[in-house]
Amino acid sequence: MALKVYEDRISKLLDDLEGRFRDFAKSGEAFDMPTWIEHLLFDAIGKIAFNVDFHSIEQGTTHFYVDFIHSTLSFIASFANISWIKPVLAILPTDKKTSQDMANFMAFSREQLTNRIQTQGSAEIDALGFLMAAGERKPAYKLTIPQLAAETNLIIAAGSDTTSVAILSAMYWLANDKAAYQKLRAECLTMFGPDKEFDASKLGDPKRALYLNACISEALRLMPSGPNGMQRVVNTAGGIMVNDIYVSEGTKVNVHPGTLYHDARCASIPFALGAYSCIRKNLALMQIRMFLMKVVPIFDFETAPGFDKRSFIKNTKSFFGLRKKPWKVFAIVHSQ
Repeated sequence: MALKVYEDRISKLLDDLEGRFRDFAKSGEAFDMPTWIEHLLFDAIGKIAFNVDFHSIEQGTTHFYVDFIHSTLSFIASFANISWIKPVLAILPTDKKTSQDMANFMAFSREQLTNRIQTQGSAEIDALGFLMAAGERKPAYKLTIPQLAAETNLIIAAGSDTTSVAILSAMYWLANDKAAYQKLRAECLTMFGPDKEFDASKLGDPKRALYLNACISEALRLMPSGPNGMQRVVNTAGGIMVNDIYVSEGTKVNVHPGTLYHDARCASIPFALGAYSCIRKNLALMQIRMFLMKVVPIFDFETAPGFDKRSFIKNTKSFFGLRKKPWKVFAIVHSQ
């Protein structure tokens, strides 16, 4: 139900983005693809979390939130594997800008939460509404205002940056492989007949969209949205053996997916499994599929002169998410 609620909102934002790409194509101006993908995903998380418009695509400006997420992830990633530091993390000294960015972000989240509760209550029209409605149906699930604030902070922080990385990865590798781009375009153009209504839920069907989903899987492998991995503790009595290496009980272990997924012996599991599986997996996949379905059939993209492919990959930094480097492109409307 929730995915269907979000589908029309994401589709409208993609229409807005298409309009901006057409403007760039008409003017011949190069634009930074990562920035515009971030604009899309920030607007999308506004519609998903609070059913509000953030107007990033319309205004073409980067919200302070985006810079805050990048700087905060860099700060947290520096201490993430020190298990005892969490109680004192909040009181560690930070520079003035980081402190101000944190205050702005918290105030922004509180404002969105307050406005949403006052205007629409527990209506199941966004993530916040679904959380509140679940608490009304089952009191054991009821969240306090501070708990709702914490959830919405997480939705904003984790709900856009990771998906924008995945979309950027797909577009980057496809744009640099013309044969793959053309193959995906051909599949997208034939996926729904002229008399068939578009339905995003069907994009996950491997019989209908085999190559689309293969491209997404490969994009998530090449540039995983969560490249750093999560630390775990060996709690098996007596320890464990991993590839003939003994790991004693109580040892803290962290596996780096960004490295692991580039090893042919290892499988790519970008959304994790079991209790630690990404709760937004289906929503993220729907957004990525809808982006490619919208953009690939309409546009070709040419990288602007002066771009250094080696530097783009080598200098992309990993801080839980990926710190994306600029990638300026020209958009060309495809003549069908």
